[in-house]
Amino acid sequence: MKKTIGLAILLALILGLGISARPRDYSDDLEKAGREVASGFFSAFESSDYGEMREYCTASCIEKYFHNDNVFGMTWASLESTGEQLEIGSHGSYNLLVNIEMKTIPESALYPDEETSFYLVMEKTGTGELLIDGFVI
Repeated sequence: MKKTIGLAILLALILGLGISARPRDYSDDLEKAGREVASGFFSAFESSDYGEMREYCTASCIEKYFHNDNVFGMTWASLESTGEQLEIGSHGSYNLLVNIEMKTIPESALYPDEETSFYLVMEKTGTGELLIDGFVI
């Protein structure tokens, strides 16, 4: 009986550690930085300031998602809320769930919706800064 209880406790500890494991560089500061990137990006999006929006993005993101009159099929967007935490993505990325109000172009996969949720995929630069690298619905 004692062996069974001991094994159950050991298993619970092992599983608990696996679930809560985060990369060594993960911190509350990183979490805060992710939220600040999202807030800054969508603040600029509210005023259609594409130049400022680019400051929050990687070159790859700009090339893939920024077009003449829209970004990711949206012409305007406003951040309503974010997820509880920055999630660990693949290949060292970080994902933050965002809930937004938006206006889209007719060709957008999001058209004619006026609200949606998706993940901002963020990459950490060599200087430790987080930048948006993509959008995942």
